[in-house]
This record gives sequence, structure tokens and C-alpha cells, in this order.
Amino acid sequence: MSLFIGIDGGGTKTRCVLVDYELNILSKAEGNATNPLVVGFDESADTLLGLIKTVSAGKEIDSIVIGIAGCAGKARANKLKKKIFKKAERE
Repeated sequence: MSLFIGIDGGGTKTRCVLVDYELNILSKAEGNATNPLVVGFDESADTLLGLIKTVSAGKEIDSIVIGIAGCAGKARANKLKKKIFKKAERE
């Protein structure tokens, strides 16, 4: 079964859902703000990883799509992406 995660992050809260190929919601979670201009890149990455772990519950995920306020520019998006991958490698 193909599984996907979608994340909508902003300056006040972040929503995360796990869906199957037919977009049935299998799991969802909500967390704190993830706009890196508000909370910083490290805290944003920590929150995102926590939400991903919560909804995935150890399942193999095919793709993750993340939309985060404050990451409209390529440089900011890449900086957050690097933080997420670096923190994920440590775990």
C-alpha cells in the first residue's frame, strides 16, 4: 500500500496527515508553529520530525509534501530541508 504524508505548517500551528493512494486519512496530528522565521529552523525541524513520526507509526512512507510559511524562498526551504535530514540521521 502506498502511503503519503502532507504537512501544512504556519506561524501558530502545524497539521500533518497520513493518507493512502486514494487519499483516505489514516492518521493525523497537530503540533506547534513551524514557520522558521517565527520559531527558528531547529525548532521547526524538531516539530516536523515529531509529527512525521507520530502519524507514520513506523510505516514505510512513499512521499512527504511539506508546505511551511516562511519558506517561500529556495534558500530558506533548502536550509529547513537540510536541518530535517540532519536531525533525522541522528535518530
